[in-house]
Amino acid sequence: MLNRKDDHIRLAQEQFHPSHFFDDEIEFVHQSLPLVHVDKISSQQSVLGKKFAWPFFINAMTGGSSKTKRVNASLAQIAKDCNLAMAVGSMSPIFKDPSNKDSYTIVREVNPDGIIFSNLNLNYSPSQMQEAVDLIEADALQLHINAPQELVMPEGDRDFSQWLKKIEASVKQVKCPVIIKEVGFGMSQETIQQLLSVGVKAVDISGRGGTSFTRIEGARRKQPLLSNWDNWGIPTPIALLEARAAFQASKKEGKITLIASGGVQTPMDVAKCLALGADLVGLSGFFLQLVLDHTSKEACRLTKAFQEEFLMIMALLACQEIKDFSHSSLIFGDRILNWAKQRHLSLEEFSTTKGR
Repeated sequence: MLNRKDDHIRLAQEQFHPSHFFDDEIEFVHQSLPLVHVDKISSQQSVLGKKFAWPFFINAMTGGSSKTKRVNASLAQIAKDCNLAMAVGSMSPIFKDPSNKDSYTIVREVNPDGIIFSNLNLNYSPSQMQEAVDLIEADALQLHINAPQELVMPEGDRDFSQWLKKIEASVKQVKCPVIIKEVGFGMSQETIQQLLSVGVKAVDISGRGGTSFTRIEGARRKQPLLSNWDNWGIPTPIALLEARAAFQASKKEGKITLIASGGVQTPMDVAKCLALGADLVGLSGFFLQLVLDHTSKEACRLTKAFQEEFLMIMALLACQEIKDFSHSSLIFGDRILNWAKQRHLSLEEFSTTKGR
């Protein structure tokens, strides 16, 4: 387990590259009269029973070894210094070797008052999930679903038949908000409809575009894969459109917390996710590079520059607060247009700026 967690960090760092899908496929329509006062803009977002200072956070990455403990400590320091929420990586190692617990508890030690998410897969009982929550005094639990990764992983799971039942049990029994999270493959509207049917109230669609866990696990295999699994999944912006369609069909739009992640690397990417309907946006690769390539002081400086640029974007889009992103006008590229046409996803609401 220890070697696998360290491998994930090494391979994720090696495959990190600029993602162009957001730039190539989505543009904001510039408005020359934003009519806002920059100093009065609010970046706060209230979801999951908490008030977030920023609508983006450090998403799940790692834990389970001495090396990943250092990474988590550095990430937690950024979260504390820059007032960001943070999710830890899968906490399954704590049930295999209790000595790994400190690679997760370090996050709460460094940032005692911050918003922190715990993280597990579906192989654990609701009581074990609660144990993971209690260990780091988590404000929410991410339960990740990762069938492609498991299938490519040499030691991965092969039985997914009870996943939906396990999700239903977790939502009912865990004593904090439960977020059902993909791991870079995106969610379709059919998947989200299944989740809504068992009471799920928060999803992270985590689309294709960032770290590819099929690629990571493929690199760990002794027997190479014959097919190209690097492009498996639904790109993040398209998964957001799929989610909106599912919410509208079930009449639950605005009642479910929608989190976007996967290939989100810039403040503009964050803004586009919010304009597409996300309530929160998670970034992993961006923050991993910060802590691996920079000192703590420099990583904090770059994070604050990210936050400052995000406020600039809010000003240009006349967003006095986060909910105003829903009024933005967007222009889409051919890949999104083709997908939307074949999947019957409406884009009309994004075509013109709505009144405030």
